[in-house]
Amino acid sequence: MWFVRPQLFFHCTLRPIGARVGGRNRCDEDIPLDLIFFSPFEELRLRTAGIMASKGIHRVYEPSPVPTLYVGRVEDLLGRVPLIPCFLDGNATSTIPHKYSSRQEDAFEYGCADGAGPNSRRGSHVYEINTWLWNFGRPQPRVGGLSVAKTEKIRRKSRSEASKRGWATKKART
Repeated sequence: MWFVRPQLFFHCTLRPIGARVGGRNRCDEDIPLDLIFFSPFEELRLRTAGIMASKGIHRVYEPSPVPTLYVGRVEDLLGRVPLIPCFLDGNATSTIPHKYSSRQEDAFEYGCADGAGPNSRRGSHVYEINTWLWNFGRPQPRVGGLSVAKTEKIRRKSRSEASKRGWATKKART
């Protein structure tokens, strides 16, 4: 499974070679597709001390300075993943610190570390995958403790009443 960042959603139509074109430049053999440009996150293989690392939390980074782009089908996306910026070893930004630059080939092959200067924060951004939020959802109960169906029923009723009041006001003005 890949963790990706969508860049562009688009629709295209593929036509087999030799297909007959009908009216309005359409063909019965056309294949409509919803596609997506995406850039994948790569797994960060740095061994660092910390409570999150000891609990097996997955860490990913954005390849940089040149992003990798792929095209895929929208139907193959599974859903959103909650990402949290990861500040490695107390770094001021969520980038790979300069002290790990010598481990680039084995730990973050497609990324880069910060520069040596204190203001050089151009390293690849690092994120932790919030598996607790991903597995268990929101920590807060639904507003009012109501189910989705009951909330929807109340919303429809209030819209209906508002529509009736609006109609009555319009009728009274004419």
